Amino acid sequence: MLHFFLASVLTLELLAIVAAAPPSSSTSNTAAIDLGPCDIYAFGNTPCVAAHSTTRALYGSYFGALYQITRGSDNATADILPLFAGSVASAGIRDSFCASTTCLITAIYDQSG
Repeated sequence: MLHFFLASVLTLELLAIVAAAPPSSSTSNTAAIDLGPCDIYAFGNTPCVAAHSTTRALYGSYFGALYQITRGSDNATADILPLFAGSVASAGIRDSFCASTTCLITAIYDQSG
């Protein structure tokens, strides 16, 4: 319970720091990277030892494969990535790959390196 409380306090403090940060004056086309859950834990000196998710990247900078699916009709495989670094999984790619057949998740990748 204490660990959860400390993580909650740290998260609130981190969000307050991010909210108080001045807006960027940069005019570049690079998008700001959001913090993922494992980034927030790392600020509290409790890094993720293993990071697995089929719904989103757990690090703000992660843009690798989240999981692999295998199509039932021909056993073809595809890796599903986030839409962009640190974001949610690309459901559109999965849906089009699995259209009119079944798919199984055959591997879930560790994002922690």
